Amino acid sequence: MKIPCTLKPCLLLRTSFPLPLFLFSHYSNLITHHKPKLKRTQNTNRSFIFSNPLLSFLENRCNCMYHLKQIHAQMVTSGLFSNRLASSRLVAFCAISESGSLDYCKLLLYHTQSSNSFSWNVAIRGYSESQNPVEVISLYKDMLASNKMDVDALRPDNYTFPFLFKACGRMLLLNMGFEILAHVTKMGHYEDRLVHNACVHFLVCCGEFKVAEKVFGEICVRDVVLWNSLINGYVKSGRPCEALRVFRDMRLEGIEHDEITMIGMALACGQLRSLELGMELHRYVVKEMNFSLRLCNSFLDMYVKCGDIDKAKALFGRMNERTDVTWTTMIVGYAMFGFLQDVRKLFDEFPQKGNVVTWNAMIGGYVKANCGKEALALFQEMQAMNIKPDEVTMVCCLSACMGCFHLFLDFQSQSD
Repeated sequence: MKIPCTLKPCLLLRTSFPLPLFLFSHYSNLITHHKPKLKRTQNTNRSFIFSNPLLSFLENRCNCMYHLKQIHAQMVTSGLFSNRLASSRLVAFCAISESGSLDYCKLLLYHTQSSNSFSWNVAIRGYSESQNPVEVISLYKDMLASNKMDVDALRPDNYTFPFLFKACGRMLLLNMGFEILAHVTKMGHYEDRLVHNACVHFLVCCGEFKVAEKVFGEICVRDVVLWNSLINGYVKSGRPCEALRVFRDMRLEGIEHDEITMIGMALACGQLRSLELGMELHRYVVKEMNFSLRLCNSFLDMYVKCGDIDKAKALFGRMNERTDVTWTTMIVGYAMFGFLQDVRKLFDEFPQKGNVVTWNAMIGGYVKANCGKEALALFQEMQAMNIKPDEVTMVCCLSACMGCFHLFLDFQSQSD
């Protein structure tokens, strides 16, 4: 893949990012050009894990940090912690397990003399998916610094960069992403499929669609994941026509679509208010694909946005399984078109009313129908259930108060 001229970064680019980009210019001299090695597997040695009681317990039965710390202590006492594979499993649990702790993960990583690239990658992954993705860049910087002491073990590889691009995409750090891309090129990973996909996804997240399509066009092997990145990127940015264009190109190239593709297309039809095209896609999916819950929710949303509440109601009635998204979409649809009796009945049947979006749809529906008293009564119900209101809730309630005030003035003028 040739890097477009628009992607050739300057190491002193301006940015509001907390870590100065000039730091990377210092660490760049730690990166050497090299020919890509044969693909190194990151699958752990399962036989070694299951033959060791501590590691076997960690893999199969550990479900909290209390157990993890006990295992850590035993590994330190027995000397097992100095084994790279063993210590990497501790780091992995802390980084990506639901019961893990990223703070403890970082502590393990910085106090492990035998850490390998897998440990750093899994830590970077954990932070890239967390509420604090900014730590990803800090970890990568420290990884580069550690590379000076142990070149073979800590060299960033094709598993490192996708998570870096993911974090940059989440935080919309375009300049920082370009810095990462410079490292990708220098370290010889620009031909890797995983890195390609992540790079295009990052550019799409940052709204750089022209650059993303240029990079996309220079990739020889384009799989469905890559096409989906473009399609769903256009959908999320409110450009459904471009999403449809990419979908047509994908079909012309003979790429087989998947569930993610069709979810994106259903959402695009909803944005375009194209009921006819949406129905055509719906028929195709029912006939040719597994009509999953996520697909059902997407087409339900499409019918609501296209204004066909009857088809939405029919699809809702046929769904054996429903999520909060399902119920909320249907409630929003009824409220949008003023079916207050139907929406109240559906709302009362809703098993879990903890989503503020659902309450906002109900309150907004009453306000739109000039039923301010009912809207405020619903707000009181919401408070009684300890549902925290947001800005939308308060705007709807203010509108309801204004509506009640105007009714009071009208009543007073008629009485006079």
